[in-house]
Amino acid sequence: MAGNCYPEGTADHVVTAVTAAAAGPIACSPEPILSLLNGFRRSKVLFAITSLNIPDLIAERGQPSLVTLARLLSASDDGLGRLLDAGVSLGLLDGNRTGYCLTQMAKTYLLKDSEYSLVGYISHSETFLYKLWGSLDTAVLTGHNCWHDVFGMDSSDVFASLYKEDASILRFMHGMHSFSKLSAHSVLTAFDLTPFKTLVDLGGATGALAVAACNLYPNMQAVVFDLPHVVNKAQKHFTAGAAVTAVKERLSWVTGDFFGQDQQFPAGDLYVLSRILHDWEEASCLKLLRLIHPRLPPGGALLICEMLLDESGTSPPEVLLQSLNMLTQTHGR
Repeated sequence: MAGNCYPEGTADHVVTAVTAAAAGPIACSPEPILSLLNGFRRSKVLFAITSLNIPDLIAERGQPSLVTLARLLSASDDGLGRLLDAGVSLGLLDGNRTGYCLTQMAKTYLLKDSEYSLVGYISHSETFLYKLWGSLDTAVLTGHNCWHDVFGMDSSDVFASLYKEDASILRFMHGMHSFSKLSAHSVLTAFDLTPFKTLVDLGGATGALAVAACNLYPNMQAVVFDLPHVVNKAQKHFTAGAAVTAVKERLSWVTGDFFGQDQQFPAGDLYVLSRILHDWEEASCLKLLRLIHPRLPPGGALLICEMLLDESGTSPPEVLLQSLNMLTQTHGR
């Protein structure tokens, strides 16, 4: 019998039965509510498959059976079988217990070394965001992020707390690197940037957007500006590969602090704030913009990349969920 107390063999028919009943006396289908209710289960399947390194194990061994994977992981055959079968049902894996393989989606996003791997951000989400969201009600009531409540970290400087350990820094940087690579082409082609000669990516972290800009615009140079320890790790861990090698003569790195005393940004005619402003309260955003403005030459520009609400202010859902995400972990929105 399943743990939800339905008679054996009937659990899988309950949602269908209830949905069918909705066409009768019930005013509307419960499916949207049930989908929201069970959403965390899907996330946890993704987290578990990723944290156990299952996609890479499958890729390394071709089409391993459940017994093989259980032996490699020192895992319960029953428990691992349930997880893998759930992964198949969600489109993360393919095959069955005699042999599992990766879907194209998993090959693209769930292998650690794939070009567009999201493993870093998935790991960051499981380690930090999932737990912070567990205190969403507290964040809503207080209007403040949850770092101190959940992890005992200093919530006044979120990034200083986050960057205390090398593992946390790299986990976060890998996550941001993936998102930057996924969105870089759309961001950099939303406008024709051909007239600009020097792009300065403020808070550019791993340099993914700067590298993409140099590859898209052959006459452009790019400068990545970020905190010293971020730049150090970016140069150490994220500068391999053909895309970087092709533009390394036009790519440079400068260390500094957005809000450091007497901070001046590198010279350029196109400044970029990609996923930066949403981290900060309005006063800090205005301070940052005022630092950029006098650095702009005639004809210079500022390119801002952020998620936007439509005119109603209540759509799309992804933007509003991101706003709540910021509530739980930053001072922004």
